[in-house]
Amino acid sequence: KLLADSGIRHVRDGFSDRIIELGKCGITTTVIADLEGNSNGGKGTVRKIVERIKAINASGRYIDALEGPNEPDNFWPKHKKVYMGYGYMHGWRGFIMGAIEFQKDLYRAVKSDPSTAGLCVIGVALCPVYDPLGLSPNPLAEHELAPYADWGNLHSYPGNNPYNVPFPYAGLDRYYWQSNFPSINLDEYPWALEVYAPPYAPKPMAATET
Repeated sequence: KLLADSGIRHVRDGFSDRIIELGKCGITTTVIADLEGNSNGGKGTVRKIVERIKAINASGRYIDALEGPNEPDNFWPKHKKVYMGYGYMHGWRGFIMGAIEFQKDLYRAVKSDPSTAGLCVIGVALCPVYDPLGLSPNPLAEHELAPYADWGNLHSYPGNNPYNVPFPYAGLDRYYWQSNFPSINLDEYPWALEVYAPPYAPKPMAATET
């Protein structure tokens, strides 16, 4: 009720019993699609994810978007081992190839099913700051996921978020911390878009966390 009264009309979450309840109040959901047992509630395989969306949307369009694996460079293993308490792998591959293939399989599964084909599929968002001063390039290649997402994705945090390491840029001493993300400074100081948008170009970008 508080969400509805506030005027908020869209939320982002894992699968939840509240999605239908919120939908009946006019609030739709972006679901984070990830492997079984993750920190966003555990969604399972790509097919299970699609079937669960279909079940929730059977009585209304309560889920209108889904997002690829959440920050797989933070939560997926770089090798075949458990990482930070999680052991996410897709096709026995962790980050980066497993996450890329998961996004591709997710997009194909959603778009090939008539009951989910109209949903917006948002791409993978990475966690740490990449390419500060050219030292750490984005691990996703240019245009790599453009055919497998309707929107690209980035997580840009102002303030002292531990994953967003500040660095000098465009007259700012501590870029990423001296800013008003997600939108106000992205045009004036477009570093984040220049780094995170190319894998999805020419698709538009979403900021699903900030």
